[in-house]
Amino acid sequence: PLSIQAAEPRMISVFPHIDVNDTTVTYSVNAAGNNMSEYLEATIKLYRNNIWIGTWTVEGYGYIHFTKDTAAVTGSTYQMAVDLTVDGVAIPRATAST
Repeated sequence: PLSIQAAEPRMISVFPHIDVNDTTVTYSVNAAGNNMSEYLEATIKLYRNNIWIGTWTVEGYGYIHFTKDTAAVTGSTYQMAVDLTVDGVAIPRATAST
């Protein structure tokens, strides 16, 4: 999880998570702004064995949620990078990996 506090009183939370079971990999992201009027936009990049497998964009006011399931491949590692902006201001990248 990544929490950022800006110069003004603002707390942004970004929680990327990867869950792997025998057959499925679930990538998920929850992000919340300081209030429901803040516009959040996340670009989410997914990787298997450090090879890009897809990019998704999620946007909303105050809070966003993303979930994507893919087939698990035995012996693989999985990574995710989340680039978030809040009202157009970039937040440091949040990552998750297995």
